[in-house]
Amino acid sequence: MLTSSHHPQTNGKCDRVNQSIVTKLKCKVNSSLTKAPWTKLLEQVINEYNLTPHSVTKFPPAYLLFGTLPYSPLLTQNQFYPSVEEARKLAKQNTIKYHDKNKIKYDARFIDSPFKAGDIVMYEEFKYPNHRELSRVFSGPYEIVKKLSDVNYEITKPNALTKKPTEIVHASKLRTFYPPEELKLSHE
Repeated sequence: MLTSSHHPQTNGKCDRVNQSIVTKLKCKVNSSLTKAPWTKLLEQVINEYNLTPHSVTKFPPAYLLFGTLPYSPLLTQNQFYPSVEEARKLAKQNTIKYHDKNKIKYDARFIDSPFKAGDIVMYEEFKYPNHRELSRVFSGPYEIVKKLSDVNYEITKPNALTKKPTEIVHASKLRTFYPPEELKLSHE
């Protein structure tokens, strides 16, 4: 899977799970009478996440994965949930239904990226903490080598870390480059 750095939207499933866990962890840390550190509460929060029915699939992740719920008598599980095979089929149907509904909403307001291979663009640099306030926001110009997905592009920006001549970036970090001769000053 090719994803751009500092842009968690490109890995939605992982980002969504992390977001849920962090939200629950914040609640536990802030409401804890003992003021336990988050590291002590993490295992409990992950167990709660795995044992709670998911809003999309309608089944706990642990049940779909293992076919049983830890710490729960088998009789109780059979009363509430169908067989694991049936549960997985239902979970898949629920997920597809949810995805289709969200796709309709997304497509209604989606604006396609204006970039294509060969375009010259500027890249919005990552703003590191304690970075100078007056430093450049954009670097470039760079050429788009190819469009990898609806939102990811490969540009001719050398990557110092991987030593590759190109880098994969998100469309939201790109701006069209206008050469100086194309700029028109408003007072002329």
